[in-house]
Amino acid sequence: MTNDDLIQIERLLRDCIDKYNPVQEKRFSEINAKYPGRKFYKEQFAIDLKLYRRQYIAATNKVGEKEVWINCFCDKDEAYWKTGIVEVLDGGNCYFNLKVNLTKGEYYELMVNGVA
Repeated sequence: MTNDDLIQIERLLRDCIDKYNPVQEKRFSEINAKYPGRKFYKEQFAIDLKLYRRQYIAATNKVGEKEVWINCFCDKDEAYWKTGIVEVLDGGNCYFNLKVNLTKGEYYELMVNGVA
């Protein structure tokens, strides 16, 4: 990957999250209104990219386009994520991933983990 690729990846990631967050903020408001006695936090719904580490797996697809799988997580552990893919069950929006097609300048398949 080139530096230009990394810049494009970050732009596409931001675009995706900028589209995702308003929907989640609305969901947060609706749930807060429905369950006033429970304590929910906006951070459980919306994603602040400044808080996430990233892993990138780049590949060329069958038609020659450059694609990247982006794995994002808010885990602070300094050791394991540098040597292997971070995979967890649940964990809420602390763990999410998506794919980007750098050739087309598109993102797709955003998957945010659920909460157990």
